[in-house]
Amino acid sequence: MTLFEFISELVGIPTVVGFERCGIHPIGKLCTEYSAGFFDSYSLTPTGSLLFSRLCGKKNAKKLVLDAHIDTIGFAVSELCGNGFVKVKSMGGIDPYVLPSAPLYLYGKQPVYGVFSSIPPHLAQKDAKKLEVSDLYVDTGLSDEQMKQDEIEIGTPCGYAEPPVLLQNRTLASHSLDDKACAATILHACRLLAQSGREPADTDIFVHLSVGEEKTGIGAQTLPYTALENGFDFSKADAALVMDVNFAHAPGVHDYESLALGKGAGVSYSATIKRAFTDFIVQTAGKYEIPLQTVVEMCSTGTNAGTLHRNGLPCAVLSLPETNMHTYSECVSLDDMENCAALVGEIMRDFPTANLGEVRFK
Repeated sequence: MTLFEFISELVGIPTVVGFERCGIHPIGKLCTEYSAGFFDSYSLTPTGSLLFSRLCGKKNAKKLVLDAHIDTIGFAVSELCGNGFVKVKSMGGIDPYVLPSAPLYLYGKQPVYGVFSSIPPHLAQKDAKKLEVSDLYVDTGLSDEQMKQDEIEIGTPCGYAEPPVLLQNRTLASHSLDDKACAATILHACRLLAQSGREPADTDIFVHLSVGEEKTGIGAQTLPYTALENGFDFSKADAALVMDVNFAHAPGVHDYESLALGKGAGVSYSATIKRAFTDFIVQTAGKYEIPLQTVVEMCSTGTNAGTLHRNGLPCAVLSLPETNMHTYSECVSLDDMENCAALVGEIMRDFPTANLGEVRFK
């Protein structure tokens, strides 16, 4: 299975925020197969996140958490309008102006294909009010009886439907790349290490694919209070490397607040990260000649790092540049994913050498 095939399968499994249970076990199975030979086990946390573990078997080994969220933006049915039409409410931050004619699946008894309907331009009023998600209808083409048979009802989760496509220069366009592209990158790093026989020998590795980031952050909020069967609890982890997407250069986006697509992942400096850990990542990228960009964030990085940081877990943030964020055609670079996976692998291997208690001022 190639990285493109893996991410294509991953985004096709529905995990709309608040409804992640629909796809959590298929994702666990897929990730286990893709990273075969790396992890000892995986389990669900009490709040429904996926937790993969690899223990090196050495006493007092350093413990590194790798985090990416697998919940995605989406919708839930809020009203049945008859003749196959429904209204929905957004789950996560969504611009309603990108929705008219967008395809989506309604996840009832089985996936039902639908499209956001729109008023024909011939009938549109020039003085129409600002568009809201609640103004739109989803057209399924089903009869009322078929809606009942397919169990399309109030609360049914819905997610974007278009399959991923490759644009020029290995640019991947798809829904749900926020943040499944980062989850795939972490798993790809684990796969490469397992295939090459270069698994970390002196570090316990935990991969946390968290839920709830797009709304409540509940997966990251509860991780520090999660304990494994062997008695280890995550409040004692040495550090967490959080991965999420970040803004890429695009028309209307300032270069100083974004990253270049295809030039490598970005590492963040902000008040909610551990400076020494971030410096270690920069040094590791330089050591192995892996492209890496830097970006300065405000106090919050808008990721799980803020939540984990507030709970006492030292964090660093790696980001994949992404255009069209929170749409059904988000774009990332496969080159960035592969280079970032190589960097994550070396971070896992070299983590015992990281001096997290010392800040290097430039």
